[in-house]
Amino acid sequence: MTTPRDEQPERMAELFERLAEPFHTELMEQSARLSAQRYLLEMLYAQQFLNQPEAFEEFMEGAIDIARTSSRRTEPMSEDVALELQARVATQLQRFRESVVQRLEQGLGE
Repeated sequence: MTTPRDEQPERMAELFERLAEPFHTELMEQSARLSAQRYLLEMLYAQQFLNQPEAFEEFMEGAIDIARTSSRRTEPMSEDVALELQARVATQLQRFRESVVQRLEQGLGE
């Protein structure tokens, strides 16, 4: 026989799931949106630089260097947070560069 106390963990889990569902849905939507935008940007840049891969490398090196050395704060934040954000932006730019270079090497496929 279960007691109300035995049912508490199960009820808490159900409550948490109900409360978390809108956040999960929104995160999935944002992830899908960002993935689609990134794909389109990769294709656009690969097409733009298809015959000039060296120019793309120069462009991205400049962008990554600027991201590492200057910060554009869009909201108030501590210096530590600004530095962390700078590092993350630089990392994302590096990943973008790698993806576009791969597309350039494959001739825009995939």
